[in-house]
Amino acid sequence: MPHCAKLLALLAICARIAAASAVYDTSASFTGTRSTGGSGGLIDGGGHGYDGLMLSWSIVSLPDWTYNYTYTITLQPHEAPAVSRAIVDLSNDCSIPARPSYAQLPCDSNPLVNGAPGFTILGNWCAGTQCAANPVPGLANAIAGLQFVELPHNVRTLTISFNAPGAPVWGDFYIAGGLQYVYNLGNANHLDTNVFDFIAVPGAPPAVAPEPKTVGLAGAALLLLGLIGKHRRK
Repeated sequence: MPHCAKLLALLAICARIAAASAVYDTSASFTGTRSTGGSGGLIDGGGHGYDGLMLSWSIVSLPDWTYNYTYTITLQPHEAPAVSRAIVDLSNDCSIPARPSYAQLPCDSNPLVNGAPGFTILGNWCAGTQCAANPVPGLANAIAGLQFVELPHNVRTLTISFNAPGAPVWGDFYIAGGLQYVYNLGNANHLDTNVFDFIAVPGAPPAVAPEPKTVGLAGAALLLLGLIGKHRRK
Protein backbone atom coordinates (compact mmCIF):
# COMPACT_ATOMS: atom_id res chain seq x y z
CA MET A 1 0.00 0.00 0.00
CA PRO A 2 1.49 3.41 -0.95
CA HIS A 3 2.50 5.66 1.93
CA CYS A 4 -0.24 8.17 1.10
CA ALA A 5 -2.94 5.49 1.19
CA LYS A 6 -1.59 4.17 4.50
CA LEU A 7 -1.70 7.68 5.95
CA LEU A 8 -5.29 8.19 4.79
CA ALA A 9 -6.32 4.86 6.29
CA LEU A 10 -4.65 5.78 9.58
CA LEU A 11 -6.40 9.14 9.63
CA ALA A 12 -9.74 7.45 8.98
CA ILE A 13 -9.17 5.09 11.91
CA CYS A 14 -8.22 7.99 14.16
CA ALA A 15 -11.33 9.89 13.09
CA ARG A 16 -13.54 6.92 13.96
CA ILE A 17 -11.86 6.58 17.37
CA ALA A 18 -12.27 10.32 18.04
CA ALA A 19 -15.91 10.22 16.96
CA ALA A 20 -16.58 7.41 19.42
CA SER A 21 -14.80 9.06 22.36
CA ALA A 22 -16.69 10.11 25.47
CA VAL A 23 -17.28 13.85 25.55
CA TYR A 24 -17.88 14.41 29.28
CA ASP A 25 -15.36 16.91 30.69
CA THR A 26 -14.02 17.86 27.25
CA SER A 27 -14.11 21.40 25.80
CA ALA A 28 -17.65 22.66 25.25
CA SER A 29 -19.48 25.30 23.19
CA PHE A 30 -19.91 28.81 24.59
CA THR A 31 -23.58 28.89 23.54
CA GLY A 32 -26.22 26.22 23.15
CA THR A 33 -29.78 25.04 23.77
CA ARG A 34 -31.27 21.81 25.08
CA SER A 35 -34.89 20.73 25.59
CA THR A 36 -37.00 17.89 26.96
CA GLY A 37 -38.66 15.47 24.58
CA GLY A 38 -37.32 13.76 21.48
CA SER A 39 -33.60 14.25 20.90
CA GLY A 40 -33.38 17.52 22.84
CA GLY A 41 -30.77 16.18 25.26
CA LEU A 42 -32.89 16.52 28.43
CA ILE A 43 -35.12 13.98 30.18
CA ASP A 44 -37.95 14.87 32.57
CA GLY A 45 -39.86 12.86 35.14
CA GLY A 46 -42.28 13.02 38.05
CA GLY A 47 -45.05 14.45 35.86
CA HIS A 48 -45.62 16.27 32.58
CA GLY A 49 -45.28 19.87 33.74
CA TYR A 50 -41.78 20.17 32.34
CA ASP A 51 -42.56 18.70 28.92
CA GLY A 52 -41.16 21.23 26.46
CA LEU A 53 -38.81 22.86 28.97
CA MET A 54 -35.95 24.74 27.29
CA LEU A 55 -32.48 25.28 28.73
CA SER A 56 -30.01 27.59 26.99
CA TRP A 57 -26.63 28.93 27.99
CA SER A 58 -24.27 31.74 27.09
CA ILE A 59 -20.67 31.91 28.31
CA VAL A 60 -18.53 35.03 28.07
CA SER A 61 -14.79 35.35 28.65
CA LEU A 62 -14.06 38.19 31.10
CA PRO A 63 -11.01 40.53 31.25
CA ASP A 64 -9.66 38.83 34.39
CA TRP A 65 -9.43 35.46 32.56
CA THR A 66 -12.54 34.12 34.29
CA TYR A 67 -15.86 33.34 32.59
CA ASN A 68 -19.44 34.41 33.10
CA TYR A 69 -21.88 31.50 32.87
CA THR A 70 -25.54 32.35 32.19
CA TYR A 71 -28.30 29.73 31.97
CA THR A 72 -31.88 30.47 30.97
CA ILE A 73 -34.68 28.04 31.84
CA THR A 74 -37.94 28.57 29.95
CA LEU A 75 -41.19 26.79 30.86
CA GLN A 76 -44.15 26.32 28.54
CA PRO A 77 -47.28 28.46 29.17
CA HIS A 78 -49.34 25.50 30.45
CA GLU A 79 -49.54 24.73 34.15
CA ALA A 80 -46.22 23.60 35.61
CA PRO A 81 -44.55 23.80 39.01
CA ALA A 82 -42.15 26.67 39.53
CA VAL A 83 -38.47 25.72 39.43
CA SER A 84 -37.29 25.47 43.03
CA ARG A 85 -33.65 24.53 42.48
CA ALA A 86 -31.06 24.09 39.76
CA ILE A 87 -27.71 22.31 40.05
CA VAL A 88 -24.73 23.05 37.79
CA ASP A 89 -21.92 20.50 37.55
CA LEU A 90 -18.52 21.82 38.73
CA SER A 91 -15.07 20.34 39.07
CA ASN A 92 -14.84 17.95 42.04
CA ASP A 93 -11.90 20.03 43.25
CA CYS A 94 -14.34 22.88 43.80
CA SER A 95 -17.25 21.01 45.24
CA ILE A 96 -16.03 18.28 47.54
CA PRO A 97 -14.71 20.23 49.32
CA ALA A 98 -14.05 23.76 48.06
CA ARG A 99 -10.27 23.98 47.97
CA PRO A 100 -8.82 26.49 50.46
CA SER A 101 -5.90 27.12 48.09
CA TYR A 102 -8.39 28.96 45.86
CA ALA A 103 -8.84 31.74 48.41
CA GLN A 104 -7.88 34.26 45.72
CA LEU A 105 -9.51 32.30 42.91
CA PRO A 106 -13.00 31.19 44.03
CA CYS A 107 -14.72 28.42 42.11
CA ASP A 108 -17.77 30.63 41.71
CA SER A 109 -18.67 34.25 42.43
CA ASN A 110 -21.39 36.84 41.82
CA PRO A 111 -24.38 34.45 41.63
CA LEU A 112 -27.47 36.15 40.17
CA VAL A 113 -31.06 35.00 39.68
CA ASN A 114 -33.07 37.09 37.21
CA GLY A 115 -30.57 39.88 37.79
CA ALA A 116 -30.75 39.88 41.61
CA PRO A 117 -28.26 38.31 44.07
CA GLY A 118 -28.89 34.57 44.27
CA PHE A 119 -28.46 32.05 47.07
CA THR A 120 -26.18 29.11 46.23
CA ILE A 121 -24.65 26.09 47.97
CA LEU A 122 -21.61 24.04 46.93
CA GLY A 123 -21.95 20.33 47.53
CA ASN A 124 -22.02 16.73 46.33
CA TRP A 125 -25.63 16.13 45.34
CA CYS A 126 -26.56 12.45 45.42
CA ALA A 127 -28.69 10.43 43.05
CA GLY A 128 -32.03 9.41 44.58
CA THR A 129 -31.43 7.53 47.83
CA GLN A 130 -27.85 6.45 47.06
CA CYS A 131 -26.53 8.48 49.98
CA ALA A 132 -27.79 9.90 53.24
CA ALA A 133 -26.67 13.49 52.63
CA ASN A 134 -28.13 15.80 49.96
CA PRO A 135 -30.30 13.24 48.09
CA VAL A 136 -31.84 14.54 44.84
CA PRO A 137 -35.10 12.99 43.53
CA GLY A 138 -34.91 11.45 40.08
CA LEU A 139 -31.23 12.18 39.47
CA ALA A 140 -29.48 9.35 37.58
CA ASN A 141 -25.98 9.92 38.98
CA ALA A 142 -24.51 12.25 41.60
CA ILE A 143 -23.49 15.79 40.66
CA ALA A 144 -20.74 17.63 42.50
CA GLY A 145 -21.57 21.24 41.89
CA LEU A 146 -23.30 24.53 42.61
CA GLN A 147 -26.98 24.52 43.63
CA PHE A 148 -29.22 27.58 43.21
CA VAL A 149 -32.04 27.56 45.76
CA GLU A 150 -34.82 29.89 46.97
CA LEU A 151 -35.69 30.70 43.38
CA PRO A 152 -38.53 33.11 42.51
CA HIS A 153 -42.01 31.64 41.97
CA ASN A 154 -44.59 32.43 39.32
CA VAL A 155 -42.06 33.01 36.53
CA ARG A 156 -41.88 31.22 33.21
CA THR A 157 -38.36 32.36 32.41
CA LEU A 158 -35.61 31.92 34.96
CA THR A 159 -32.06 33.15 34.40
CA ILE A 160 -29.20 32.15 36.68
CA SER A 161 -25.62 33.26 36.30
CA PHE A 162 -22.26 33.26 38.06
CA ASN A 163 -18.57 33.75 37.36
CA ALA A 164 -16.06 30.88 37.41
CA PRO A 165 -12.34 30.55 36.58
CA GLY A 166 -12.67 27.31 34.60
CA ALA A 167 -13.23 27.26 30.83
CA PRO A 168 -16.40 25.47 29.64
CA VAL A 169 -16.52 21.68 29.38
CA TRP A 170 -19.39 19.26 28.78
CA GLY A 171 -21.09 18.32 32.06
CA ASP A 172 -24.35 17.82 33.94
CA PHE A 173 -27.33 19.99 34.87
CA TYR A 174 -30.38 19.30 37.05
CA ILE A 175 -33.65 21.23 37.46
CA ALA A 176 -36.48 20.48 39.92
CA GLY A 177 -39.80 21.87 41.08
CA GLY A 178 -42.31 20.09 43.28
CA LEU A 179 -42.08 16.38 42.44
CA GLN A 180 -40.94 17.04 38.88
CA TYR A 181 -37.39 17.18 37.61
CA VAL A 182 -35.18 17.44 34.54
CA TYR A 183 -31.60 16.34 33.92
CA ASN A 184 -29.36 15.90 30.90
CA LEU A 185 -29.32 12.45 29.30
CA GLY A 186 -25.54 12.17 29.67
CA ASN A 187 -25.83 12.25 33.46
CA ALA A 188 -26.94 8.61 33.27
CA ASN A 189 -23.78 7.66 31.36
CA HIS A 190 -20.60 9.73 31.36
CA LEU A 191 -19.23 7.49 28.59
CA ASP A 192 -21.91 8.92 26.30
CA THR A 193 -20.38 10.13 23.01
CA ASN A 194 -23.16 12.57 22.07
CA VAL A 195 -22.43 16.20 22.99
CA PHE A 196 -26.17 16.99 22.82
CA ASP A 197 -26.66 14.88 25.96
CA PHE A 198 -24.55 17.32 28.01
CA ILE A 199 -24.55 20.99 28.99
CA ALA A 200 -21.60 23.41 28.99
CA VAL A 201 -20.41 23.90 32.59
CA PRO A 202 -17.24 25.30 34.24
CA GLY A 203 -14.20 23.05 34.02
CA ALA A 204 -11.46 22.73 36.61
CA PRO A 205 -9.96 26.07 37.69
CA PRO A 206 -6.30 26.73 36.95
CA ALA A 207 -3.95 25.94 39.84
CA VAL A 208 -2.72 29.55 39.91
CA ALA A 209 -4.76 32.68 39.33
CA PRO A 210 -3.79 33.98 35.87
CA GLU A 211 -2.77 37.56 35.26
CA PRO A 212 -5.75 39.74 34.24
CA LYS A 213 -5.96 40.26 30.50
CA THR A 214 -5.84 44.04 30.74
CA VAL A 215 -2.72 43.95 32.92
CA GLY A 216 -1.08 41.40 30.64
CA LEU A 217 -1.76 43.50 27.56
CA ALA A 218 -0.48 46.61 29.27
CA GLY A 219 2.69 44.79 30.27
CA ALA A 220 3.22 43.59 26.72
CA ALA A 221 2.69 47.12 25.39
CA LEU A 222 5.24 48.58 27.86
CA LEU A 223 7.75 45.90 26.91
CA LEU A 224 7.25 46.68 23.22
CA LEU A 225 7.70 50.42 23.83
CA GLY A 226 10.87 49.71 25.79
CA LEU A 227 12.30 47.65 22.96
CA ILE A 228 11.44 50.35 20.42
CA GLY A 229 13.12 53.02 22.59
CA LYS A 230 16.20 50.85 23.00
CA HIS A 231 16.40 50.32 19.24
CA ARG A 232 16.14 54.08 18.56
CA ARG A 233 18.88 54.87 21.07
CA LYS A 234 21.18 52.60 19.12
